[in-house]
Amino acid sequence: MKKQLLVTAIGLAIVLGACSNKAGGESTLSAESTTVVNDNTTTDRTGDTTETSIALSKAKIHLKYSNLVDNETRERVKKALANAGVSDEKINKFFEAVDEYNNAVGSKNLVQEMTSIEAAFPTFDQDKLIDAWLNKNQGFVGRNCRITSYS
Repeated sequence: MKKQLLVTAIGLAIVLGACSNKAGGESTLSAESTTVVNDNTTTDRTGDTTETSIALSKAKIHLKYSNLVDNETRERVKKALANAGVSDEKINKFFEAVDEYNNAVGSKNLVQEMTSIEAAFPTFDQDKLIDAWLNKNQGFVGRNCRITSYS
């Protein structure tokens, strides 16, 4: 029993040690995926950007977002997806899902065009959006956006 416990403890220590961040509290992101730009970044010899752990509230943020209601923004997104090699079938499925959501929550609860804000997150009346969705979809909670965004 002691031997089994010892082997388990050693295995756990190895797994936890392998998962540790050896960069001394810093995280490394590829330069292409960095979206928040601040003065506390350095670039190493591999071209990766190392960001110190700066509070998001102190970073200068300029965010543009849309609910894809207007034709201009929809065409812009459609063109970007096509240029990225996404098939027409998948682009159409994407816009079907967007339209399903937009129709369920109602246009009065959505931004009508590309909108700029100086904040990390847009402000929505989430309770109103959720209630509108559930009323339209008889309890179907929808799709997990974290999964469908990578499908």
